[in-house]
Amino acid sequence: MARKKSVNPYSVQSVLGIVFTAIGVPFLVIGIILAMNIRSLMEDTSDPEQAWILPFVFVLIGAIFAAIGLGFVIWLIRKNKAIKKVIEGGYTVNAVISDIVINNSIEINGRNPYVISCQYQDPRTGILHIFRSKNIMFFPRGLVGSTVRVFVDPQNFKNYYVDIDSMLPQVQIH
Repeated sequence: MARKKSVNPYSVQSVLGIVFTAIGVPFLVIGIILAMNIRSLMEDTSDPEQAWILPFVFVLIGAIFAAIGLGFVIWLIRKNKAIKKVIEGGYTVNAVISDIVINNSIEINGRNPYVISCQYQDPRTGILHIFRSKNIMFFPRGLVGSTVRVFVDPQNFKNYYVDIDSMLPQVQIH
């Protein structure tokens, strides 16, 4: 029975992308509308030469926020496409889970996620490849020593995806 890959639509990057884009686009639109109506702004101010400052500030803030937000969104789309490409076009190797470590660089609600580290030795070259999984928010007991499927790009082993979803239980938090 094939399990559907779990995709977290609420990752930090997607939330940041949505928030920054949602803030930036309205500022950008308001700035453009103000710039289009610069003549009426010049008539309403005491110093007509400074009427351009307000539209400029709105456009600048909006462009910066929208660019940051769209940057996150584009990065996520590219990352997901690369994973999909490796899964569909690469080949699989069976790696042995060697370690489960805490990712101290990330903290969510006072908790650190875990990362599964696994090893595969290429029989043709003898090179030992070490792969790391995505972050998971619970400790997967009893997995050290078992094998996990890793999708790899045959031309570049740096492009890979560790298929931990197929061996982890489904978790529902209530």
